[in-house]
Amino acid sequence: MKKLILKIAVLFVILSQNSYSEDKTFGIGFTYGHFWAINDVEFIQNSNASNVLDDFTNQSNYYGLTYEVKIPFLKDFSLMTNLYYNSFEFEQSKDGVSYPTLIYDDNGNPIVVNSKIVHSVKGNYSLFDLDILSKYKIFNTGLSLFAGVSISKYESSKYENTMNIVSKDAAKFVVTEGYVYRNDRKTLVLYDDKIPNYNSFRFGLKVGASYDFNLYLFTISPYMNYDFALTELASKYTLKGDPFCYPDLLNPHWKVHYLNIGIDFKYWL
Repeated sequence: MKKLILKIAVLFVILSQNSYSEDKTFGIGFTYGHFWAINDVEFIQNSNASNVLDDFTNQSNYYGLTYEVKIPFLKDFSLMTNLYYNSFEFEQSKDGVSYPTLIYDDNGNPIVVNSKIVHSVKGNYSLFDLDILSKYKIFNTGLSLFAGVSISKYESSKYENTMNIVSKDAAKFVVTEGYVYRNDRKTLVLYDDKIPNYNSFRFGLKVGASYDFNLYLFTISPYMNYDFALTELASKYTLKGDPFCYPDLLNPHWKVHYLNIGIDFKYWL
């Protein structure tokens, strides 16, 4: 076992001494990081109803492939591409107004009472991202700046908008044609499907900085970048309101910007 470890160590040193040098042109590897998705959301609706989905931030990890090629005639410049996969979940709730509901007396007769409700929105979306970036090495050090475009293809989405009775009594929603009810009529479903008018593609501008640590065999590059959205997650649409209090939600503005922190591992050829 000791001999095997020694052989691997010797092989690593030999490869290291010959695998990275200034004349290497192509770097290929993988990237891994953590992102914050900054959702810029706005609804226009009647003043007597409160927004449910406001600006919010969700976060998760991502992973993918990275590729870099040096530009021979521009010493400190290179081109980079990254391809990775992201997925998001979101959920928000707000206390609603007192809402007309039904309870039943001992004889089974319905009585209309006002009950406290909570208005909830939750969902998810996922996408593949492609970055095309220009990288500039500063003063022949490991520090670099990069900028370029990001192109995303959305793969799936889900959006659920509900009202829920939170009173402890036996109150239930009044049944109205055209609506779906759950949880023994304590949940009124306003919408449960894909995000309406969900755009298939997203375009953004990305800027950031990285620092390259050359370990001969590999380059390890921690980085940070910001991706400013040029297009919206969803185009203008109308979400149906409830039967009594909340009007339809109109004309949304929904863009998603990203703050990313991660690390690249590249092998140079």
